[in-house]
Amino acid sequence: MRSVAKEIPGLAKRVGDGDIPVSPLTSDLIRLREEMRASRAERQAFVRSLRASVAAMRADFRDAHARMAWVSLEKRRRFVADLASAHDVWFGSGLAR
Repeated sequence: MRSVAKEIPGLAKRVGDGDIPVSPLTSDLIRLREEMRASRAERQAFVRSLRASVAAMRADFRDAHARMAWVSLEKRRRFVADLASAHDVWFGSGLAR
């Protein structure tokens, strides 16, 4: 058996004085636990960055949609004004009746 407490930083604090011999299975389980802890931290950091990216993307979409809606509204207003003008030209303004 070998002492893993010296190989893994901070393990001596959890195992004891660092001179406790552990079996290869125990050593592998300790290493696996540390890998899982590191993976969890990486995953949480990834999810945080993903949330921030998605929030920024949604804000951009919201702004683009607002601009598109405004442009569309202005085009509709001009179109209706043109229709009214064409109606006046063809049929008169209606005020002369």
